[in-house]
Amino acid sequence: MNRWLLVGVCLLLFLAFFLLRFPGEPNSDSNSQYHQIVTGQFNDWHPPLMARIWEALTLFGAGTGPIFAFDTIFYGCGVALLASLPARRGRWLCAYCMIFLAAQPMLLMMSVNIAKDIMMAVMLLLAVAIIGAVQEGLVAARPARTLCWMLALLIVVMAALVRSNAVFLVAPMLVFAGRPALMARPVLVLALSAVGGVLLVPASNIVNHRILGASDAGAIRSLQIFDIAGIMVRGGDDVLADLPGAQALTRDVHRCYSPIMWDTLAYTHWNCHVLKNVEQAIRDGGGASLSSRWTGAIRHHPLAYLRHRLTHYNSTLYFWVPVHHTEAVRKLNTAGNRGGSFKNRLLDHIRYSPLTSPVMMVAIALVLLPWIIAALRVSRDALLRVCAILIWLALIYTGTFLLVGVATDQRYFFFTTLAVCLALPLALSDATIRAMMRRHSALAVATVGVPAAILALTVVARYMLPPPV
Repeated sequence: MNRWLLVGVCLLLFLAFFLLRFPGEPNSDSNSQYHQIVTGQFNDWHPPLMARIWEALTLFGAGTGPIFAFDTIFYGCGVALLASLPARRGRWLCAYCMIFLAAQPMLLMMSVNIAKDIMMAVMLLLAVAIIGAVQEGLVAARPARTLCWMLALLIVVMAALVRSNAVFLVAPMLVFAGRPALMARPVLVLALSAVGGVLLVPASNIVNHRILGASDAGAIRSLQIFDIAGIMVRGGDDVLADLPGAQALTRDVHRCYSPIMWDTLAYTHWNCHVLKNVEQAIRDGGGASLSSRWTGAIRHHPLAYLRHRLTHYNSTLYFWVPVHHTEAVRKLNTAGNRGGSFKNRLLDHIRYSPLTSPVMMVAIALVLLPWIIAALRVSRDALLRVCAILIWLALIYTGTFLLVGVATDQRYFFFTTLAVCLALPLALSDATIRAMMRRHSALAVATVGVPAAILALTVVARYMLPPPV
């Protein structure tokens, strides 16, 4: 087989997708960003870098078309370059499985969205592919290798600025580029990720405000008020007890809070104005700021906070939830309220399939990680390292939502699903991992059994739990 034929097939596939779904689909977030471009007034509620990139792309036309092209080019080139690496060694089945899984309908359906989640994911994908290609020896000349390193680093920095919690992925990417053997030391990887992310948060704010010219919109308030509300409904009503109108505020919190997303606390059609009313009460009554009340509530009610975060994490992972569990608060355009045509039911089954739910991707990544770490300790294979970084990035990125997640949407885990789908063929075709699985057959069975059990529980929940009201 010809490796360039494989690359051509992959790029033609994404070209066909681009032509069929052009100009992409905006949502409320991207509409807000486009409004910033039109008015020239930028803020950081949504990523300023994405808005600035979009602003530059308006040279090629108005609307969502240019930025949809930008995302699709990164997506297609990243998949093609990654798939070419095993093909170079004759692992054709692995290469074509990577293309098939990366271009599966559910991922393509999500990538149509003009969203920061998609842009961040395709940027990281291309950065991993470039570094992997260099480590695999596709780039021999020293100047070209240096240029590739610089380009990959630039793309990683851009990805971190496009999605705020992607700052925790910068350190693992630097490990992958400079000292890939360290990926076999999980405590070190997690520590570097945590420290690097914490240090990069203020740095990203400086870039957003001083270089990209965005004003501070106070986006952190959505997380703060969501956590405070979650703590209050689980026994922490004293958090706002000293504020004017505390009883009315408490009633509104209990009426408007949902563990699915913070947005219900500001739903005007539910007559919910919790965020605005709390901030007004703080201004009127003085005392501790919203940030101080947030940290104080977590400190004084740790169990209520933990229950709130775990309940939300279950929702956002689509684990123990009924079918269309977000419908009651989102008023989603799903088959349940679209008349249930065959097309709509089919699309919903693809989009919300338990097989491709975020919790399934996490389960697969978790059972693969020990095998990958064990293999890294005895092998310096470049493709194994690519597999390792994809799994590490998927798990770390998904893990950040346990602490900072405020809403539920499958597109938030586009990168998680994409990374696991690309890593799975690489892991199963790796000679070292396969040899280990043959020697430890019981563990290999467990590797299949754990995701299977998670899938079974997810399916049971879908059809046994009462529907949302």
